[in-house]
Amino acid sequence: MSPIEEERILEYQASVDIVKEAVRACYQEEPTRFKDYELRDPGAFHELPICREISMRVEQPWAHTESEENHEKIKRIKEKINKKGKKRR
Repeated sequence: MSPIEEERILEYQASVDIVKEAVRACYQEEPTRFKDYELRDPGAFHELPICREISMRVEQPWAHTESEENHEKIKRIKEKINKKGKKRR
């Protein structure tokens, strides 16, 4: 192995170690020093997750209730699909 190849391997390993150190600092609850930064895990986001409605429909379809507005939208979409299907025949 040439000296240049050895240097590249060492640089790569140093980069990997730096990324690992940064990630490790990000998931600590207490502020953790990384280079010139203090990193930490701020905890769970204070809003409901975006996927909540989707996962509830998958996990508990019997418990999901459509709002009247959504029900009407779905009905109109299905009607449009049926009309287009009939035109193609």
